[in-house]
Amino acid sequence: KVGEAKGEILEFTTSDAVIWEEPGGLSALLGEDLFRFTTLSFAGPMNGDDLRLLRQMMGRNADGSATNGQLSHVDLTDADIVSGGESYDNAHYSKDNVVGQGLFAGCDRLEEVVLPNSATVIEKDAFLNCSSLTRLDLPLYTEEVTPSDGCTRLTEISIPAINTRYQNIDGVLFNADASEIVWFP
Repeated sequence: KVGEAKGEILEFTTSDAVIWEEPGGLSALLGEDLFRFTTLSFAGPMNGDDLRLLRQMMGRNADGSATNGQLSHVDLTDADIVSGGESYDNAHYSKDNVVGQGLFAGCDRLEEVVLPNSATVIEKDAFLNCSSLTRLDLPLYTEEVTPSDGCTRLTEISIPAINTRYQNIDGVLFNADASEIVWFP
């Protein structure tokens, strides 16, 4: 086809983006640099092992204890949450296209997160006690959102205007016809 190019898949890491192809591969890419990032974009499939590592980068181990992680601005737009791997918090396992319960729980350094485009469900307390979170960008195809407790600094929840189930008005998340508040930051 015109414009089609074929070649080997390239993996690379820059100062603000990490790209990989296989679930569970994030650890091998980051190596010793795990705790030096404050802002990072991710692209690739993320299973429970990758999500556990992401939590560590944001300052929390799977058991909830603190790490040296400094990651506060996370863009997961081009990442995909997939099933598989170990539990991300010693209690919950990753599911396809689901921002699971407790996924970011206790990550009190997290200030801003853009969720994966492919995510359709945000479970209850996925952001439990993310006390520094100020902005949350929900994906276009979000079908189900359950709020999280303890997001005391959250000022804005954003969702694309063409989402058919939800809308945001002045940073507040409403159902599609704006008859019910779903999550008031």
